[in-house]
Amino acid sequence: MSLQKRWALIALLVALGAVVLAACTPATETVTVEVTRVVTETVVEEGETVEVTRIVTETVVETVAVEPEAEPAGPKDLIVCMAQEPDSLYPYGTSMLAAQAVQHAIFENNTTTLSYAYQARGIEKVPSLNDGDAVVNEVEVNAGDTVVDAAGNVAVVEEGTVLINSAGEEVAFDGTPVMMEQIVVDFTMKPRVWSDGTPVTANDSVYSFNVLGDPDTPASKFTVERTTSYEATGDLTTRWTGVPGFKDSTFFINFWQPLPEHLWSGLSAAEMLEAEATSRLPVGDGPFAIAEWVAGDSIRMVPNEFYYVEDQPYLDSLTYKFIPDTNQLIAQLLSGACDIGTQD
Repeated sequence: MSLQKRWALIALLVALGAVVLAACTPATETVTVEVTRVVTETVVEEGETVEVTRIVTETVVETVAVEPEAEPAGPKDLIVCMAQEPDSLYPYGTSMLAAQAVQHAIFENNTTTLSYAYQARGIEKVPSLNDGDAVVNEVEVNAGDTVVDAAGNVAVVEEGTVLINSAGEEVAFDGTPVMMEQIVVDFTMKPRVWSDGTPVTANDSVYSFNVLGDPDTPASKFTVERTTSYEATGDLTTRWTGVPGFKDSTFFINFWQPLPEHLWSGLSAAEMLEAEATSRLPVGDGPFAIAEWVAGDSIRMVPNEFYYVEDQPYLDSLTYKFIPDTNQLIAQLLSGACDIGTQD
């Protein structure tokens, strides 16, 4: 490199450095202020040295740094891009992963599994045998009772049915009453509110249980079939009682997602599968409410103004965009047009 080019490069770097420093240096402002000081002086008057105190007011010019005013924060919008469009948002009407992702924003989670355990979210606590809100009782079983037999199947007790008694022993029913174990669990719901402003009640959870148990509802009935009763015991409390012999290792999640009975009770279980009020624009009790669903394009949500958790959600809007082309989805993620991409 020639000497002339080298000096030109150095000059350019110095100039760039000056620009950077200027940009990083806080702005300054020159102000004129009056300063009053008390001054003590030693003077000689008539041959004597004395101290004289006087007040002096001076005008001085000072240069002070001025902090730049913070720019107001813009709206907090989250855009989630997904390869599939949900076929329905009715909790009992679809098993699509894409639909479940959207439902989590509309309906409150009763529990979460953010670690290798369950955490209470929409309920006050996760019930446990240690705390007493879950108990194992001994009950008498007779012919005609519904139980879970020794093979783990739901059965009606009759002569020869093999049962597990409360001592953990296999016994064949011979007409003599058998003592078996039965789990009873109490749940307390947090004071949740539907996005139309109506309070969520324990009856909404019982209604959900009954809808799930309807033959026209195409969802698993494994736990429903192993339930002796599910009832509201208060405005926000429910009690689940399992079938004798059902040793449910996850008894603490047997609280059914509430559904808005005040809005949906006029629909049959079959009608709920297709109705717009249940499948397209459901009212939920989660952090967001649906503002608009543009078929083939996106679902836009806004905060549920009645959400029971104060100051949440933290976003001003949530949009799910449907981008079926994987390459295009990745390109929009890289460009910043999408904040999150889901694996559907």
